[in-house]
Amino acid sequence: KIEIKYLDPRYIGCYKDSADRDLDGYIENGLFTPSTCMEKCKELRFFYAGVQATDWCLCGNTYGKHGTATNCNLGCKKDYTQTCGGHWANNVYDTGYNAGK
Repeated sequence: KIEIKYLDPRYIGCYKDSADRDLDGYIENGLFTPSTCMEKCKELRFFYAGVQATDWCLCGNTYGKHGTATNCNLGCKKDYTQTCGGHWANNVYDTGYNAGK
């Protein structure tokens, strides 16, 4: 059984996604964890990062246009002890990027 961990203080919540992407700034498929996705999105100067369906990383400056979800319960392909969203659902995190504020 996968233990769902939401311990990162930058965790915002679980949000629905669709073909009209919620986080639409950058999308990459690979071996991600929440922290590696957050690093990638911050490097690309996005405010938010989302992990989805075990191995997707999505970045954007807004989130939540499709509402909240309850199915962010899949383990990350890179590290199954961490949670990487769900089917058409993102675990959304604040990247810490603040646009020079």
